[in-house]
Amino acid sequence: MTALARMKWAGRSSFRLRGTRRERTAGTALYFVSVAGPLSAIYSHGEPLLRVMDCIGSVIFVAQGTVLLFTVPAWWTATTRRLNDRLPGWVYIAFILAVGVCLILTGAAGQRYYAGTLAFGLALTMRSAASLTEPNMTVVTERQLLWRLRRAGLIHAGFMPVFAFGVMVITGAIVHATGQHVPFTWPAGVIVATAAFIFKVHQRMRKVCTLTVDRVTQVQATLAALDSPASVPAARKAVKDLEAALRTPVQTGYHLWGTPVVPAGLREGIIEWLDKRLTDQQPVPDSQDVEYQSLVTIASVCRRWVDIAA
Repeated sequence: MTALARMKWAGRSSFRLRGTRRERTAGTALYFVSVAGPLSAIYSHGEPLLRVMDCIGSVIFVAQGTVLLFTVPAWWTATTRRLNDRLPGWVYIAFILAVGVCLILTGAAGQRYYAGTLAFGLALTMRSAASLTEPNMTVVTERQLLWRLRRAGLIHAGFMPVFAFGVMVITGAIVHATGQHVPFTWPAGVIVATAAFIFKVHQRMRKVCTLTVDRVTQVQATLAALDSPASVPAARKAVKDLEAALRTPVQTGYHLWGTPVVPAGLREGIIEWLDKRLTDQQPVPDSQDVEYQSLVTIASVCRRWVDIAA
């Protein structure tokens, strides 16, 4: 294969390593974690249902690790966009409630292994499927955007306590089966780590919202100062910075699990409207434009979490 042919093949290939070190590290870690499921199914003497659930969990870890390690193919982006449009939020809520009820029942019945496994499944579902149920709207009200950001933070912050609960339940069951007691430092360490995780989620929300308000204000200022062709490059840079801020997940740095500040349809409409104004050199936007009202709404909602010291 010639060098030119290799370059063409690489351009068509959907599976190229990502450039982000954080995503590569997380994907590799998920691959290592996925090994625990088959090993548990092979060497443990548990019930067949537990072995099946271990294998399903490993498949989920491998799938998410693959998406983190490699570039997302175009068909994956199109599929998630269709799910955003068609999958109602009540399906996600109903599934979470059903798994939660099963978790409570199995825990009350003393089935610790089942309870721990269900806790893992509940945590993974909360984290993985949350962004898929967010509607891809082109227009949002202040109330809709406010609850979008609140849902993103609460679901991501709730993921770690549920996951930590599953870890402690399964670990406790294994230790008790050997006739020993779980040391106090183990649950205390897990609780401290969970509290630190929740704090980091809230800290990131404050940082992203502060950045978003700053970028919206910067775009509005550059549009107002758009009085000559020489000021267009600075305005385009401000628009590009705003687009990057609107793409940023509000609760986590991993785009696979994160929820952007605004839906993709709304972001694309705002950027297209701004680009058209820069091309036509219209410095004063019409306050009746939907895109202008959307910018005002975004800034108004994000100001609730503004913290310049975050």
